[in-house]
Amino acid sequence: MSTVASRHKTASAPRRGGFWRNPALLSWLFVLLTVALANAIFLTGLRSSSPMTYYSGLASPSPGSLLGGWTIDPNVGWTVESLGRAAAHQWAEGDVPLWNSYEGLGQPLAGEMQSAALFQPFIMLQLLPNGVFVMHVVLEIFAGLATLAFLRRFGLGWVASTVGGCLFAVNGAFAVMTNAPFNPIAFLPLGLLGVEMIRAPLQRSPDAHAPRRGGRRPWAGVAVLALAIAWMLFAGFPETAFLEALFIGCWALVRLGQARGHRLAFAGWTAAGMVLGLALAAPVLVAFLDFMSWGSTSYHEAVANDISYPRRQIMSLALPFAVGALNNAVLRLQAGYLTLPALFMALVGLTGTKRRGIRLLLAGTMIVLIGNMFRFEPIKLLLNHTPGIKAILVFKYGISILEFAVVIAVALAVDDLARRRVSRRRTLVCASLTLAYAAVTLAVLVSRGYVVSPRWTTAVMLALAAVCAVLLVLLLRARTHHEKAPVSADTAGTSDGAMPENASSPEVTPAGATMVGAAPAAHAGATATSSPARSRSLAAPFAGALIVLTAAAHFALPQAGASRAVAIDMKPVHYLQQYLGTSRFYTLGPIQPDYGSYWKLGQLNVNDLPVPKKYGEFVLDELRPAHTGLNAKQMQDTFKDYQLIPFNPPAAVQRKLLVGYGEKQQAFREAGVRYLVTRPDVVSPAMATKLGLAKVLDSPKSDIFEDASAQPYYTSDGACRVRSGSRTDVTLTCSRPATLTRRELDAPGWSATVATAGATGSTKAVAVVDGRLYQHIEVPQGTSHVAFEYRPRYFGLAVGVSIAAALVLLVGGASTLVRRRRHDRHDTDVAVPTAASTTSSGSAGIATAADHGTTTTEGSVRA
Repeated sequence: MSTVASRHKTASAPRRGGFWRNPALLSWLFVLLTVALANAIFLTGLRSSSPMTYYSGLASPSPGSLLGGWTIDPNVGWTVESLGRAAAHQWAEGDVPLWNSYEGLGQPLAGEMQSAALFQPFIMLQLLPNGVFVMHVVLEIFAGLATLAFLRRFGLGWVASTVGGCLFAVNGAFAVMTNAPFNPIAFLPLGLLGVEMIRAPLQRSPDAHAPRRGGRRPWAGVAVLALAIAWMLFAGFPETAFLEALFIGCWALVRLGQARGHRLAFAGWTAAGMVLGLALAAPVLVAFLDFMSWGSTSYHEAVANDISYPRRQIMSLALPFAVGALNNAVLRLQAGYLTLPALFMALVGLTGTKRRGIRLLLAGTMIVLIGNMFRFEPIKLLLNHTPGIKAILVFKYGISILEFAVVIAVALAVDDLARRRVSRRRTLVCASLTLAYAAVTLAVLVSRGYVVSPRWTTAVMLALAAVCAVLLVLLLRARTHHEKAPVSADTAGTSDGAMPENASSPEVTPAGATMVGAAPAAHAGATATSSPARSRSLAAPFAGALIVLTAAAHFALPQAGASRAVAIDMKPVHYLQQYLGTSRFYTLGPIQPDYGSYWKLGQLNVNDLPVPKKYGEFVLDELRPAHTGLNAKQMQDTFKDYQLIPFNPPAAVQRKLLVGYGEKQQAFREAGVRYLVTRPDVVSPAMATKLGLAKVLDSPKSDIFEDASAQPYYTSDGACRVRSGSRTDVTLTCSRPATLTRRELDAPGWSATVATAGATGSTKAVAVVDGRLYQHIEVPQGTSHVAFEYRPRYFGLAVGVSIAAALVLLVGGASTLVRRRRHDRHDTDVAVPTAASTTSSGSAGIATAADHGTTTTEGSVRA
């Protein structure tokens, strides 16, 4: 029987065991179940997953079951939720979210990146209730399924691939680093999947005289790699995306070294995938680079990678909750973690004998990232000389790549366990290293007084030690049984759905492997029902289940530190939505920055990076007071170029800030600040009278005061009267030609059109004059309608490049699909007339190969 005919016959044959015995379906379900289990506390509503509860300043969150909170970074509320929701609203209204007029004096939204404004379709999930949590769960599932697909394509069995997918779906960075760096993490495995999909069709058959497998161009792999690169960038955190791209590049280089006979083709197609990915992401890249030409990243600009974790946090790297819940005395603000069982299995995976190039890459990645994380100076110096690295907080954002390297190593170990390729000596060495790490950590924790609750620490250490002990027994027993009853590698691989060692993916298994593989399977069938065989077959799934359950428990623990659902004081929000109009408000605490953007309220406060340099200078030069009664550190925390009054300070501090507001009140009025928001009982009646403020609202969480002397959003030199207006257009009547001032930040990319009643021609473009801080345009005499529009430089060209890249991928994929169907139809037509004659000869060939260990005409499978 020909190769094509046998493939069609196999594809049409029904699966044994029915629908629920489908390994792919079961693996998907296990990933989904793991994510649901890890997020059960939030999914069931036992605790609140809404960042607004904690960071808006309009609620009173209750203490969780465990102290420590549920995230390390409040920016999950101040940037991810508030700015993400603003972007989703603009999409829903039919606008591309390029500019945010509700933040500060106005600044780019897409170019700001952390909002993930162009992150389609995921950003639209922000419109749902608890939209941030929903988006994060979707990304966790995406990450798990992409890891599963990648590991299968890499050649691991179903059990090992499923374990890897489940582990990465609930990794430590996802658990605690819920701000903007969260988003790009999900697409790292998708990028590696694309590399492996490019590699597979380019491989030569094991028969040196056979053609390349399939003879097809790897357009599917190119498309997957391009989509991964594009989504990493659209996801809204370029630092994480850059580090992930470096890891994908290193992986591709290792695979390039292993691509004998087709290195040039592999390098070319991989480069094409990366270039097309950058082209797809051209709009967000152009928006970001344009903003960076006149924006500021503050302390990120040159020395970010000089920062490291204190070395005591080595203890929390694989034992994050040994002394308590999140933000304990050792873990602090660490942006992720490993688990002790995963560390043990990763060490076992790194010491395997197969795929040595990949294992060396994983080991090197771990060493470099851990060394940089805890300031090993040679590694730190090496990374600082790598272009682009010095401006990135590698110690923080690189931990997701460390976790992914560990996940791959764990999957390799589980696969080795399933195939009975585990060395007893190496296993004992890895167990000793893990035990030494745990013992030294425990000794240091006790000696330095970090242990707050001996019962908690004892329970955690005993539970993790028990899991590691069970893993050790499984690893040692699997090797013992192998020594007593040798089983062929091919049979071991097929027992859990894995492929033979010489196959790199499910689609490229050599022709004839199914038929010839029946011989070793029959040889092993005599002992298939024995107890040792059953224990061997269950060792890998049981070990994987233990590791995944441990990871899910770690993931769920920070959620236990969250608050129950509490009421949000919406009274001040509703008042401002009714009366604020195009003016701005300034807060000393409640309605934290940047929640004005969430509710479409102009808010002078900002807590963001990057920010316009002009705005940063405005805060430091015009708004920062000289006399407030605050100490130096409080002043530094309150007035920064990228951050204005965060953290909702207590009433006593707000009273001091009020003095500073009075000192700089004229600058606030010039910025169009009409309302002041404070905690209750901060502004006394005497102070309100002194500052010319009128109290217009009090609520459980805030007081609102109006300053009638604030400048309106649109003003002129006295010759014009504004009839109506919004933040993007205005209708006014002027008695003579005049200059219109719009209190929006003057920035490159703004343009205006003027339509004058009775004038010849419908509209005309008018230059927006640089007024340093605010925008100015010249308007004619009479009644005019002025419309303003922001577009980053070259944005239209970038959109065209992105569309062209998408068309290239679509045309390439369509042509490949057509060519594949023609090839399959031709092979089927040729194979059917000769099927009867080839059956007997094929059987004879198999028998001969089994007797003599030679290669049959059907393929290159060895007996």
